Amino acid sequence: MGTGTKLGSKTPPRAALTAMSLVFLAGSSTSLLGASAEFRLAALPAPSSTGTSTVVPPSQTGFASGATVYLEVWVQTAAAEGLSSASLDVSFNPLRAAAAAITASPIFAELQHGTIDNAVGMIDDLSGSHLGPCTDGVATSPDWVRMAVVELTANADGPLRFDALPSGSAVYGTALCGVGDIDPTDITYRPATVLVGDQSIPAASTWGLIAMGLLLLVAGTLLVNRPLLAGASGGRPDGAP
Repeated sequence: MGTGTKLGSKTPPRAALTAMSLVFLAGSSTSLLGASAEFRLAALPAPSSTGTSTVVPPSQTGFASGATVYLEVWVQTAAAEGLSSASLDVSFNPLRAAAAAITASPIFAELQHGTIDNAVGMIDDLSGSHLGPCTDGVATSPDWVRMAVVELTANADGPLRFDALPSGSAVYGTALCGVGDIDPTDITYRPATVLVGDQSIPAASTWGLIAMGLLLLVAGTLLVNRPLLAGASGGRPDGAP
């Protein structure tokens, strides 16, 4: 998928909404205070082997320019009901990366959606839903669920930050199964930051430290060897005539 590519439909079919309302949309017109959820991003050189885990994989710290970055979106809730839907926006610097495709989660397999906008560096309304039953307790702590993987190309050197942000959509949201939407102020969004470029080349500040160290080493060597040099020339060790 390229710029402007959409995953799924912006407006869910009425029949699907009717069927799903019995599962998790009832009461979703009001947000739930006190319920909580958390999104975490992980930038990896290849997708994780599993879509559920008790630990979110740590991001790889560096990528070569031109490398493919697989940005995984993980979600979890503290509520026993589990999540019936998850939705967020993901932003990045469009001068340093470009998104190519979105792979949706088989767990949040319904009403999948996501729009790539490389002009502004945004994955808009990245969303998916779970039909139930609510006894599944999807993404309930300590379990994390990977809701999507965004494939990007890192195309310019420098720090590259990916931010998870609240979705501004009136259609898509993050909700507890059989209960309703979670209040956006009770959702935590964790970013991921990587460095793009040749990791073997020291930064300018590092070169300065190396040069200073070499100068100190040379100066110390001269001071230590000064009495020996003076003695070899027939003078006093302190250099006096």
